[in-house]
Amino acid sequence: MFTYIDDTNAVSETDSVITTLVQASPVSASVTLVNSGVNTLNYHFQALVGQQSGASVWTDLESPGNPTNNSLAAGAVSQPLTISSTWSQVRLMASASGGATLQFNVTRYFNRPDGANIPLLSY
Repeated sequence: MFTYIDDTNAVSETDSVITTLVQASPVSASVTLVNSGVNTLNYHFQALVGQQSGASVWTDLESPGNPTNNSLAAGAVSQPLTISSTWSQVRLMASASGGATLQFNVTRYFNRPDGANIPLLSY
């Protein structure tokens, strides 16, 4: 099953959660980011690691300078980013000096048993 979501969120000066992808199985998604603000923004994707052990911690998927942990100039559009994690929760974090507006498109693929809930995004 595929889901497609297009949304916009304000980006503050402090590193904040923009959206969280939650599903019962590992996360697999294609994400495109559009900085529709006037300031450069910094973004990074994190996975919630260790959920089963009860000692969970949010960890960046990649180090700075990589596709899932980078900057986006004002008016710029990212290449489609492949977000893949063995963990069932991934969140998008962002900040911008002076603030910004971030539009994001999320296309997700997942297996869903007949009659099961359709996982979306949380805010």
